[in-house]
Amino acid sequence: MRLKPEKIEHLAGIIFEALAAQRELELAEGRDKITALIRKAIADDFKAEDEIEVEAHRLLEAFKDDIQRKGASYEKLFNKAKQKLARERKMVL
Repeated sequence: MRLKPEKIEHLAGIIFEALAAQRELELAEGRDKITALIRKAIADDFKAEDEIEVEAHRLLEAFKDDIQRKGASYEKLFNKAKQKLARERKMVL
């Protein structure tokens, strides 16, 4: 799922507010710096997921003929490959 920049900005604000509300947590930077870091973390996560999707497609491409011949679901195999790659990279999708 991809998010519009406005939605990412909104989520970053919500996350910042949740962090700022924690009495046990003292923020060493201001709102702008922290929300920028949160936005970057979200963008980096989307980039990593995109890379996993490209790799999963590349892996399945080698078996494209077998997949078609056996009538297997490309989508199911793609999702399994994507999940396996994510686990290997210690990512949660």
